[in-house]
Amino acid sequence: MYYFTYMSYMVLFFYFSLVVTMSIIRKSWRLSKPWEQGSYEPSSVGVDRFAKFIILVGELISVNEAVVVVVYWALLAGGIRTPLEDYININVHALSWPLIWFDYAMNCTPFHYSHILYTLITLVGYMFFSWVYHASYSVWIYFFLDYNASTAAALYIGLLVAFLIFYFIVFGLVVLRNKIYHTLHPEEKMVSLTSFSGDENI
Repeated sequence: MYYFTYMSYMVLFFYFSLVVTMSIIRKSWRLSKPWEQGSYEPSSVGVDRFAKFIILVGELISVNEAVVVVVYWALLAGGIRTPLEDYININVHALSWPLIWFDYAMNCTPFHYSHILYTLITLVGYMFFSWVYHASYSVWIYFFLDYNASTAAALYIGLLVAFLIFYFIVFGLVVLRNKIYHTLHPEEKMVSLTSFSGDENI
């Protein structure tokens, strides 16, 4: 079944793979050119664009995982499962959001409120996908996506509102993280929260 949870979890794995790749690229470049330690990154290999792509993926996954955790435990949890199913369930429905947020807390990754459009595109895209899936197999991936139900309008609006709320919750947590960092390290400059200028240290 094409659960949003599993898709989101795969994107989470993809995000951390990108982060590791970026770390290797930057570390390799710095070791190979120790005389250029003042430069933040090699501009000749397009690292800046790669970093921006990683930031976009991180923004999407941090919001998606928050919604996954809340929706699952509020609407879908229950039933008897095997120990293996419990293990998988805890990994994808309980540990994923703390994991991505530990990553956010331990680095200076920016979070741009203007990118909320990408989150909405993800939500609308999955809704259309669920409709196509239902049209093909006559099965709803999630019961609350059934547009024929009497509560369909309320549930769809609720999902949209949940994504918007969690987007700004995550943004607020990033602002709080930056304020704490500024307080502890007033001599250092944090990255911008709202722009993607070429001069940013992302």
